[in-house]
Amino acid sequence: MINALRQALTVRVEDISFSDNIYGDEDFVARSIKDNFAGWYREEDLPKQIDFLLQHCAVDSPAKVLDAACGHGRHCDILSRKGYEVTGTDISEQLIAYLEQAYSGKRITFKKRSFKELDYSGTFDLVIVLGNSLSLIPREEMTEALQNLNNSLMNSGISFLELDNREHVIENEMGKRFWSYDGDRWLILSKHHYDSALKLEKSLDISIDFQNMSVNCFPLTKCLYDQDEISDSLNRAGMTPIKWFGDWNGNGISDKSPSIIVVAKKKL
Repeated sequence: MINALRQALTVRVEDISFSDNIYGDEDFVARSIKDNFAGWYREEDLPKQIDFLLQHCAVDSPAKVLDAACGHGRHCDILSRKGYEVTGTDISEQLIAYLEQAYSGKRITFKKRSFKELDYSGTFDLVIVLGNSLSLIPREEMTEALQNLNNSLMNSGISFLELDNREHVIENEMGKRFWSYDGDRWLILSKHHYDSALKLEKSLDISIDFQNMSVNCFPLTKCLYDQDEISDSLNRAGMTPIKWFGDWNGNGISDKSPSIIVVAKKKL
């Protein structure tokens, strides 16, 4: 373990690229399933998030919902239990196989799709992308991804998107290293770097797993956006922003806001 830790500590966070991202790594996905690592949110936050989302999108059940980059499917499950007809997509074959088994019998369909591969046309009343997933694709692919999401909507359809707020991330994370202890199991060293020229957040979590005495590296590259950039991309993709929030409590956007949450409608 000591040699593995030494090697991990030599990895330069500045050198990480999109091709290194952990969410495209099937081995990481397998570990996340085994360890029940379900993503960005605490379990107790999920029902409130769905209530907030439905309040501001005004889409009643049994409407059709697409949860793109659905992760472990927890938002899909809540929407399904509320009577919605839900489709969840993600890029991992292992994750989709797990979701099909975990939610067997529920009113949820799971498909392996990247944002580029969304082939739905006029199908959904509501499209959601949560947990900053749109930031995990290269900047030059953003408009195409939004166009595919927009094409998936019916003419009266609504999209609900969540991304990190660039100013908040730069202020609170960039250039910092910190240790954390998670789940009475993992000791994690997090390193963060901001590429100002490309507006990229690069991060590296070095995890010491005391259950099996292993060392793992979790690299991640994300595009960072501000409100104007997101608004411009939405308009180019055929969507009109109608509501903006800086967090899940409904506050407005400022440089202190952790998120940029936008509700947008399809242009007719």
